[in-house]
Amino acid sequence: MTRTPGTPLGIRLQPFQGGVFVQGIDENGVVWAWNATHPERKLAAGDRLIMVNGLQVETTWPSWCAVLAELRRTTVTLVVVRPQLSPNHEREEDSPLPEFLEAQASNSLDHLLPDGFMDTLPRGTAAECGVTECCICLEDLEPTEEVVLLPCKHVFHPGCAETWLTRVPTLMCAKCPMCRQHLPLQLKQQQDSPLTTAIAPVVGAVTARDTAPAAVDTAPAAVDTSPAAVEP
Repeated sequence: MTRTPGTPLGIRLQPFQGGVFVQGIDENGVVWAWNATHPERKLAAGDRLIMVNGLQVETTWPSWCAVLAELRRTTVTLVVVRPQLSPNHEREEDSPLPEFLEAQASNSLDHLLPDGFMDTLPRGTAAECGVTECCICLEDLEPTEEVVLLPCKHVFHPGCAETWLTRVPTLMCAKCPMCRQHLPLQLKQQQDSPLTTAIAPVVGAVTARDTAPAAVDTAPAAVDTSPAAVEP
């Protein structure tokens, strides 16, 4: 699937029992549109994500951060495992039920940082902001050098701030390296359309294809310090 900048993927992911599962699909997102035109391959609650853009999803924090970065791309290819069905077409006992996945509190959802979020932060010169050093790279700042000002008033090189804030590209993890203040609420209010969200991992734009049940987990749309849940 492919999306235009600012268009949410519209998929919620939830880590559960050693894997990352699709918790739900939001209307008017990229995945919802994909499902409408590819009914035979549509993503659904209970599907397990095992690969994103060729990157295997593992149950480690470094893997999760790498997967989140892929989910922010304009085009994303997802490989999923369908839940196994019993002869009477019911899910097997070891398959997460949609009811369970949907039971997670909405306030536990995280969101991928919106495209171009750095453009919403004010800029100035080091002299105007009264700073002489970037506290991320620890390099001296020239008086006329451009800096970015976070909501907490701490100032950094634009590139340093973006690298720091996107190392785990979700709103809950986007904190000032100095005071740990979040950026979230301001960014959410500036969006004209819903953000991609997740309780643990998150997604971007994708081409989905099936695979036989395999042993890899984690999917974009649910994220947490230990893979929880996220909605792209």
